[in-house]
Amino acid sequence: MKKWRIPFLVVIFLLLAACGNDNADQKNKTGMHENGKMQQDMNNLSGTMKENEKPSSDGDESESLTESQVLEAVKEQLKGTNQVYLPKTVPLTAKGKHLTAQTVNEGANGYLVTFFESNDPIPINNEKLNESDAATKLATVERRHYDTEQAAKEAVGHVTYANTGGKATDLGYGLTGYQDAGAGQKYLGWNEGRWALSIHASNMENTDYLSLAQNIVAKLEKESLPIPNKYGRAALEAVKSDDPADNQLLFQEGQDVYTISHLDPLSAVDMATHFDKRK
Repeated sequence: MKKWRIPFLVVIFLLLAACGNDNADQKNKTGMHENGKMQQDMNNLSGTMKENEKPSSDGDESESLTESQVLEAVKEQLKGTNQVYLPKTVPLTAKGKHLTAQTVNEGANGYLVTFFESNDPIPINNEKLNESDAATKLATVERRHYDTEQAAKEAVGHVTYANTGGKATDLGYGLTGYQDAGAGQKYLGWNEGRWALSIHASNMENTDYLSLAQNIVAKLEKESLPIPNKYGRAALEAVKSDDPADNQLLFQEGQDVYTISHLDPLSAVDMATHFDKRK
């Protein structure tokens, strides 16, 4: 009886051990499955976080445009307007600035393009251009249509400076300028072809305007202003200005008058000498 009982107990013990191992294996498999699912969830979360960290491509940041791209975009905005002519260059005041523009289309009566410079790119005709701290007015180009050629001529206001009685001054290249002064102001004017050009300065501050006139004369020996029909006039400031209207070049084309302005007088002349040829 004792001999039979011992093997029987051994068999029972082995069966219990086998069951225990099966349960352990099942638990291990279940744990591995749970751990795998948890790892997959973590990977998915990590992937989602990385996707959220990618830069937005929704166009929140404006793309920087080249000068030629800005000018082409301006012409696109003025489609349908008669005789759209622009300069081929609009000089910035410093490197790193961005060029943009605001357009006003008046159909047959003309158009006005106001160029701005900014530290960050701003799209053309964006509402930010109305904020003084976002961009600085740099230059303008305007075409204004008049009822008659006589009205357009009067808007230009051509002057023959040799007839003004001013003091003759040598500007180089065979050109003579004429100086005039009064009420704390002084002017230097001269004629080149159909153009009348003048520079204003303060007499009280003893501002030098002769060197600017000579630089312009030298520049125009290499480059040409638009040939007006009939007249053109330039009115420039010898000192730095914060208003482009202080440096203007106007020229007549029949019943139309084109006006070019820039913060810097030499840049205004540069825009004029690089103006589109009219048909």
